[in-house]
Amino acid sequence: TILGVIPQVLQALTNPGLANDMSLYPGCDIIEAAESSEHNHSVLLYWLVEVWSFPGAQLGMVLNGFMMGALEIPTTGWIMSISLALVPIIWFAGLESTNNPLLLLSWAEFAGAWVFPVLSILYLISPLGSTLRENTGVTLSISKLRRSIFLSFSSTEDKPSDTPSPVIPPTNGVDDSSNEE
Repeated sequence: TILGVIPQVLQALTNPGLANDMSLYPGCDIIEAAESSEHNHSVLLYWLVEVWSFPGAQLGMVLNGFMMGALEIPTTGWIMSISLALVPIIWFAGLESTNNPLLLLSWAEFAGAWVFPVLSILYLISPLGSTLRENTGVTLSISKLRRSIFLSFSSTEDKPSDTPSPVIPPTNGVDDSSNEE
């Protein structure tokens, strides 16, 4: 997000060869339009929506791996089919009515990236996912989520130490915990 709001960085990331293209093809309207503020605004909007679709895609991959590991292959396939089908549905449904197809494409990809994790979580918390929860021992609750978020932002002194730190056994078979010299 931060890289996208700095115009020079956005230009370098989205069109790194612009200076070279302008020297090779002087007078080309398409290349010169890449320097316009309207073009930069469209690219910035596309960049921001795409950047915020990455967390959804990553979360979707984690949930996909979990559900595949739990042998929920048909359910995963249906959920994935729905999320992948959204991209062309949004694209073709909105193509005639949009004045910025690049932004429409980014929103279609954003929806496709976030629908899989949302539908997977809804499946896990619904009665349909009860067998999966029983087989894997997964329990979802808002209070657990709040506690884990709170603990991740708190300092180490605030964290409860319910479990003692693990003791690593010596590898040579000799107990060297008491160094008497």
